[in-house]
Amino acid sequence: MNPWPLWRLSTTYMVFSSAFIALAMIIDRQLSNRAFSDGNYIYPTVAFFVLAFYQTMIGNGNVSSFIAAFCNCFIFFSFFRYKAELRQRIVTIICKGLAAFLCVSITFFFLYIIGFSLPNQSLVSPDEFYYFTNYYLFLIDDRTLFAFFPRFQSIFIEPSQLGTACVLLLQVQRGHWKKWYNSILLFATIISFSLGAYAYLFAIIFLNLWCNRKKMIRKVMGTIAVLSTIVIGSFFYNGGDNLLQDLIIARMEINDGELAGNNRTTENFDKEYDSFMQSSDVLFGRQRDNSEFGNSGYKVYIYQYGVVGLILLIGFFVVSYRKGKDRRAEISSLIVASMVFIVDGFVVWYCRYIPLFCTATSEPPTTDQQELSVSAS
Repeated sequence: MNPWPLWRLSTTYMVFSSAFIALAMIIDRQLSNRAFSDGNYIYPTVAFFVLAFYQTMIGNGNVSSFIAAFCNCFIFFSFFRYKAELRQRIVTIICKGLAAFLCVSITFFFLYIIGFSLPNQSLVSPDEFYYFTNYYLFLIDDRTLFAFFPRFQSIFIEPSQLGTACVLLLQVQRGHWKKWYNSILLFATIISFSLGAYAYLFAIIFLNLWCNRKKMIRKVMGTIAVLSTIVIGSFFYNGGDNLLQDLIIARMEINDGELAGNNRTTENFDKEYDSFMQSSDVLFGRQRDNSEFGNSGYKVYIYQYGVVGLILLIGFFVVSYRKGKDRRAEISSLIVASMVFIVDGFVVWYCRYIPLFCTATSEPPTTDQQELSVSAS
């Protein structure tokens, strides 16, 4: 999620993480109740190894890149070795920890909104693409510095990264959204004003109902009625000059057959991509000029790694989900993973893959839970 205090470690964090994980695994071997004891790790680890080293080779990686790829493989290996019944508990701890921090971050964010003077400094992202005013507990993009209500991103590099991570954690927490920590994650998603996160949230609401075997018709109709009321109200509130209109509704308008909010790639990249799809490079991909072309989305992934890279990515997800115990949870996770991939392509980031994997391998609801859900519906 790229929190600003760790930007200097963005290229080396996996080395430090691998060292700590290796130490944890050594200590774990001495314990009677071992945490790293899941036996279903070989196939997904091999699948990720092939994917990671293919991407590194196609990207003309140097020695440092291969070391990073090896460390990432080791981290995924340790995750797959982790005992299945403990994964949900770990994700819940992550939800609570993130929510607790966001409580503080959101509080100071609203103090800023109502006019409190807070200590700050200028901050530039490592790629020098973003310029922020850093209030230490939250960032304000300088492009929205004088906005009445800027998008909330806490200490992370983009509002969309925060919103997406929160929504995917909520997917794992199906049936527990009334817990205090999940309510905070939901609120943080809303004030991030991320169109992508909103789309994932809308899909996850109904996918979770489906996974929990709940009757959906009344809930679908109720949700559509509430959303319709909010959207219609946004056209009239303050004459249509409001955040929902500017940041969400306006981006969903169709202009000349294109979605107004579809800014994942530039026009130049789209032309280059069309040419690429007709060339022999489509098999293994083509080097991308980051300074000229678009920056994210499924097109960029295919352009960089080709059809072979796409097949390896799909194969990794299929192999790693093969031991899921609830077919609906697997399908739900694959649908959301596909949505994330289409939007920005970075679907194996830890903050995305771990919640998706935990969803796909979660336990199905018990008979008593299903009966309770039906009666409550």
